[in-house]
Amino acid sequence: MPNRFAAQRHLNRILLEAHGNGKELAVMYLDLDRFKAVNDTLGHAAGDALLVSVAARLRNCFRAVDMISRQGGDEFVVLMAPGTSSDDATRAADRILAAVAQPHTIEAEQVHVGCSIGIALYPQHGRSAETLLRHADTALHSAKVSGRNAWRFFRPELLASAVQRRQVEDGIRTGLEHGSFQLFYQPKFRLSDGTLGGCEALLRWHHADWGWVSPARFIRAAEESGLIVPLGKWVLDEAIRQAGVWERAGCCPEAIAINVSALVLKDPTFPDRIARKIGEAGLDPRRLQVELTESALMRDMHASALALQRLKDVGLSIAIDDFGTGYSSLGYLAELPIDLVKVDRAFVHGIDTATPRRQALLRAVSRWPTTSRCRRWRKASRRSRRCSSWPMRAARWARAITLAGRSTPPVSPAHSSTHRFPSRRRPDGPRHRPRSGTRRRRRRCGSFSTRITVAVSRA
Repeated sequence: MPNRFAAQRHLNRILLEAHGNGKELAVMYLDLDRFKAVNDTLGHAAGDALLVSVAARLRNCFRAVDMISRQGGDEFVVLMAPGTSSDDATRAADRILAAVAQPHTIEAEQVHVGCSIGIALYPQHGRSAETLLRHADTALHSAKVSGRNAWRFFRPELLASAVQRRQVEDGIRTGLEHGSFQLFYQPKFRLSDGTLGGCEALLRWHHADWGWVSPARFIRAAEESGLIVPLGKWVLDEAIRQAGVWERAGCCPEAIAINVSALVLKDPTFPDRIARKIGEAGLDPRRLQVELTESALMRDMHASALALQRLKDVGLSIAIDDFGTGYSSLGYLAELPIDLVKVDRAFVHGIDTATPRRQALLRAVSRWPTTSRCRRWRKASRRSRRCSSWPMRAARWARAITLAGRSTPPVSPAHSSTHRFPSRRRPDGPRHRPRSGTRRRRRRCGSFSTRITVAVSRA
């Protein structure tokens, strides 16, 4: 199969032909989805065999006048001959998706992969070989971001997105070097008595020029670029350091919850690193809780179960965040050493006015922990006046958030050495119980807003 240098020469030739004849042509950039998983599970020999199988299928999708080349790794480029219209490119992309999606027999194993495709047209999307390849690659990234196993045409606005993505990635690297990231700690209160029962570490980034950057913006860029790994290590180190400061001051909350990405969980050294850091800090492992999403666990159930068990052996508790937005399967929970399940707010939003069928479903989920060892939280964005609804009455924990959707942390790194969390008991000894009424509950939370996140936990 031609390599990228041969493809570059061929593209220059057909561009001259297309320019002379006033015809269109199409450049396609292809990337296999989940190819790394094949290499990791079946070995590199199996990965090479899969590439050969994909290349053979690609040839069957095109004419003899079209060139298919391998760019490197699991990337291919297709150069469709002059005279190719956008409709021709669309039909060819659909053929590719259908062909690649069929199972591949590799070493007596049935292997399933998909592919993402970016398409650039001459002359609409560029007139030089370099520009067309770059724009096809930009469109490929758009296809991957949209959910993979899809094709996308280049659009001029994608360039701005690509530039911004690179700027964010460069900013993350610089921020890690210069200490621009901070952890804020969002408190979790017991609704039974209003006392602090832990907190969640939230990563925030203050850029020198952009100011505060939305986590939705930089976390996604970090995951796509792999920078989430060094970023996750920094979060872990900082949370352990802060927990140590609070514990030595005698005011540490019960547990600090730390969000962990799928890439960090896949690192075989991750559990050992946590254990080493906790040991160096002289910290009780129960002071930390690892939070993961459903999608992070389900990418490789077997590996996830092993990693979580190792974390449990260290002494950490495990929580599943945003339950109800992914696989939402109670079956896999029985296979994993999970301590706590946080049901996403979308699962319970509007439950008071929902159909009886939906209310019955949520009640069934609410009763599920009584027959299992797993604790469960129900998480829902609610106005305080709705605290009388049955999801709220069942809740034992609440996490304060602001009306604007931003966290209102009780402590920032600048004040971590002097801040003291609310005591569980009054100085004179008797246990404090808040007065009834949501208005007084808001007073108890101080500066926290009237909208809270509801969580149910079975102790």
